[in-house]
Amino acid sequence: MVTERDAWRVLLLSLGFFLGAQVAIASLGVILWAMEMDIREFLRLDWLLVLNVLLTTVALLTPIFVRGWQRRWMWRQALRWRPLPWRVALEVTFATLALNLAVSQGILWLLNMPFLQRVQEGSYGELLEAIAHHQGMPLVLVAAVMLQAVPEEVTFRGVVQQGLERRYAPSVAIGLTSLFFALFHLNPLQALSVLPTSLFWGWVAFRTQSIIPTVIAHAFQNGLTALVLSLPSLSGQGDGSPLAQPPNWLAAVVGFLLWLTLTWHLTRRFSALKEGGEHGAREGVISTSHQTGVTDGSDGGGSLGVDERSGLAS
Repeated sequence: MVTERDAWRVLLLSLGFFLGAQVAIASLGVILWAMEMDIREFLRLDWLLVLNVLLTTVALLTPIFVRGWQRRWMWRQALRWRPLPWRVALEVTFATLALNLAVSQGILWLLNMPFLQRVQEGSYGELLEAIAHHQGMPLVLVAAVMLQAVPEEVTFRGVVQQGLERRYAPSVAIGLTSLFFALFHLNPLQALSVLPTSLFWGWVAFRTQSIIPTVIAHAFQNGLTALVLSLPSLSGQGDGSPLAQPPNWLAAVVGFLLWLTLTWHLTRRFSALKEGGEHGAREGVISTSHQTGVTDGSDGGGSLGVDERSGLAS
């Protein structure tokens, strides 16, 4: 069973290793700059991003597997790797994309304010512009950013949030986990953009006691973002920074309303087993125990309704 102490230990070690990896990459850049070379001349942009993904994966997963081996975790429960009906993952994915669409328009609106326009010239803005003007988007890069969803979800929604739920109220555990996840991105703009989505994923992980839907949604969002950023270069356009575009308020409203609708439907789905008994089990939904300190030897994650026709088991 993952405890609060496990959560804090994994979080601190993961962030420490991650910062160490970033320092190593920055040091390489300084060395190359001293040699009057650009790091993007030494490593292609796509391979530089893939290297960053690999280092991040090692930094996040190493403390988890070391701690899990020491504590003899039951891995499926410790990582919240519980199978769910495919409809749940599908709805969470669409809800994530809708929410991200709305949030992205709000971010563009903020960046068009005079006192925030310097952000467009910062390192994150330069990175987005470099991706947008990159000649094509190699499949290896899309695959890499999609796979990065696995270590991030395992670490934050799987282990850290689960451990914090043992000690704090669900809202506090979700809020703390989302805050650390946002800070993990290091850039204030990225942190602000991922925070709403992280809160939504935290809610899903708590209600289902599974990170499979959030892993799938996270991967699709990362992959779609990489592809969207590459579209201007693929079409031969792409003049200017991606952050300099005006917000599309119609897209923001549609995305937000779609997210609200899907979240409302997910709430009904998650509550169906508890309220409907046999009916909920036939629909293949989740019943979640909201108690953080169970005494029956389980992990407090509730039970998974089984649809015999789908062959899914908890």
